[in-house]
Amino acid sequence: MDERRGTKTIMKCPSMEQLLAFSRGLLSGQEGRSIQTHLDEGCRSCQTRFRQVQEVSQCVDRWDLRSPPEWLRRQALGLFDWRRSKSRHAGVKRILGMLVLDSLAQRALPGHRPVRPMSRHMLYRAGEVDIDLCIAPGESPGSVRLTGQANPIDGALAKVAHARIDLIRHQHMVATATANPFGWFRLDGIPEGTYDLRIALPDEEVDII
Repeated sequence: MDERRGTKTIMKCPSMEQLLAFSRGLLSGQEGRSIQTHLDEGCRSCQTRFRQVQEVSQCVDRWDLRSPPEWLRRQALGLFDWRRSKSRHAGVKRILGMLVLDSLAQRALPGHRPVRPMSRHMLYRAGEVDIDLCIAPGESPGSVRLTGQANPIDGALAKVAHARIDLIRHQHMVATATANPFGWFRLDGIPEGTYDLRIALPDEEVDII
């Protein structure tokens, strides 16, 4: 986790999994102290990711799980379509992103009545890559803005730099974007609806359904 340069120890950015464990008090000893020091030293990317993890984690802690959420039902149904389409992309390694956290849980809280449009934060894990997504109301009525970042667990940003991002609906691409050198991307003016997201990396494709 640490790299030594001369007499100074520099910590690599922790993965979303490590930040989640740290936010829930599951890390102790040197690993926990190293993450705290890294955040205190002002890594803006990790500070932002840590705030997102805290927000989503708090929502999940308050969630009443008496019935399966709608997003889980949709993801289960989408999995069947994904498996069928996977066979049509021979020669390309495809990985399905698995949902880890979703702030949509907050909307299911008993007595919760949002007074303004809410953004939705999601965290996916696909192999060795974490994908952070945020859906927020768009500038025009009935539209949304999608922002996200692909974060390699090993910190090798070259893997996600300039990745092609495709937004897909009913197996047709409706929008595309290119990630910046840090894996960050943005899609504006998306009509409200249900979509799939595909991230094309050098050696594989990640599908978010």
